[in-house]
Amino acid sequence: GVGQDVQITYNSMMDGLGKEIQAGNDGDVRSLGLTILFADDDAIVAVVPPNKDEGNDNYNSIYGPNGENVLLFLKESDLDGKL
Repeated sequence: GVGQDVQITYNSMMDGLGKEIQAGNDGDVRSLGLTILFADDDAIVAVVPPNKDEGNDNYNSIYGPNGENVLLFLKESDLDGKL
């Protein structure tokens, strides 16, 4: 296949004010799969696997219609300043 498949699991996240929100119980732990297409020190390009339940069976591109499955993560040199 194209890229490298990864599975990311998380049990907490930060809200917009910097407060950590815990999952609370095992049922609230979230997991998501991504395919990493490109990665270097400054950027990661990934795609979310298409959801077969959304009726996109006729669309064969991993990028989704209009690139909607593509995620671009860019390095932020001053993350604390941006928050």
